[in-house]
Amino acid sequence: MIAVIGNSENSGSIKLHERYGFAIIGTFKSIGFKFNRWLDSVQMVRVLGKGSDSPPAENTLEPLHWCGTCDDCRQCLIRRD
Repeated sequence: MIAVIGNSENSGSIKLHERYGFAIIGTFKSIGFKFNRWLDSVQMVRVLGKGSDSPPAENTLEPLHWCGTCDDCRQCLIRRD
């Protein structure tokens, strides 16, 4: 999972993400300009599951059905009466 912090001076946001397992992987210097000043962008990452040491977990969700004509599909359509 990635997080992009739009201002490297936003230590509160960086610390919050670190508290939840994110780590800084890089900083893009002076890539944004706001309120008459240049801003850095901090890139953070959090490993999901066991990370790259193992394959992703099996998807246990059933595939979505969508034909648009059966009763199950019609229940999800927004009515525009």
